[in-house]
Amino acid sequence: MQHICQALLISRILYVVSAWGGFLSADLRNRINGFFRRLYRYGYMPVLVDMEQLLRNADETLFCKALKDVHCLHHLLPELKTPHIQLRPANHNYHLLICKYELYKRSFIVRSLFNFDFNYQ
Repeated sequence: MQHICQALLISRILYVVSAWGGFLSADLRNRINGFFRRLYRYGYMPVLVDMEQLLRNADETLFCKALKDVHCLHHLLPELKTPHIQLRPANHNYHLLICKYELYKRSFIVRSLFNFDFNYQ
């Protein structure tokens, strides 16, 4: 039953989660986490998972792949910074984008640039 649950339910929830996961409201995240808790309680999942952790793992995996030049999302990344005086160490060498709107802040590229510490070199 755990394999069926993973194949039918969890895979559908996690399908392209990096694209839509940032736009989830707190209420929807709580409802998904409640669904995961029920699946775990009834024995359909071997471990209890959290939507935030699943989203973070998916984002990190996709962003690490997007950092490679051959990836189809690479052209969406901002320009690389030219080496000047660096005041403090940064997580990456990309220019950070100006975010005026909440929807833009929740998009995958912006979320990833601000949230993750990557060792991509």
